Amino acid sequence: MDGSSWDLLEEHERVLRWVARHQRVEPRHRSIDGRISVIDAALDLATSDSIIIASEEHRLDAAAVDAICHQLASHDVVATHQFFAPLSWWGRIEAARTLLLRSFGPAHDPSSAFAFRCAPLRQLRQYAGNGLWDDGEPLRDFALQGLDVHDSHDLFVERRPSAMRRWWMERPRRASDELEATSRAMLLFAVLPVAVLLVLLAGSSAAAVCGVLMSAIAVALAVRGRAGAASHFPAAVCLFAPLAIVDRAVSVYCAVIRKLVNAAWIRSEPAILPRLIQRSTRKHSVSR
Repeated sequence: MDGSSWDLLEEHERVLRWVARHQRVEPRHRSIDGRISVIDAALDLATSDSIIIASEEHRLDAAAVDAICHQLASHDVVATHQFFAPLSWWGRIEAARTLLLRSFGPAHDPSSAFAFRCAPLRQLRQYAGNGLWDDGEPLRDFALQGLDVHDSHDLFVERRPSAMRRWWMERPRRASDELEATSRAMLLFAVLPVAVLLVLLAGSSAAAVCGVLMSAIAVALAVRGRAGAASHFPAAVCLFAPLAIVDRAVSVYCAVIRKLVNAAWIRSEPAILPRLIQRSTRKHSVSR
């Protein structure tokens, strides 16, 4: 699925058509804010009943695909876990965040690859209407709607760390996924205010002691999440757990500010959405 700008689609098609089916994103598979509903696109376009949703950074070998398909035979949805290779310094931060999620049990990372069978999802969509699936926390939504979601705790998929510039630009968008998980978002929101209050009320020395204590707890949680995954995560990755928490805490605030700015912009331009939809539809018609 390619959501690139129109001037890049043809170039991508020339390269990718030799190794894969290159499919541009249809306007009906985009939400109002421009995000792509990959799940709906897969349900509409795929010819197989078993679908694996992965980004261009994931690397699935034949053994991983076979293991996923084997588990899909007895489950509606299969969630995998990801590990990063090679490990850059920002890749270590992402790896530490994965370990923190693993330490709390079956808390699926929205950026990990997952798989599902189309038949149950098509029945649900037909029953609920033709609304777009939310890709922020899809597995949580699947479980709430009665699907059998299997968290495969020992099934790992390799993921290549993105380029540093792209990683930096994606921080607010990744944090937007955290906002879908209310409990995690509340914890991340509390990090910065608590740190400021500690400095104001207890002084810098007491705040430093609390910071060291919280960092030690974060590292301990990462060590706990490394259980059963030691072959994919070097021990030194656990030391990046405090940075992973700070990264997400700052990014969550950036994501909230961006949402507020976008909402204010849409309210100030009430006619912008019809124009955007009309422009997208016109381009779609011309290309066909």
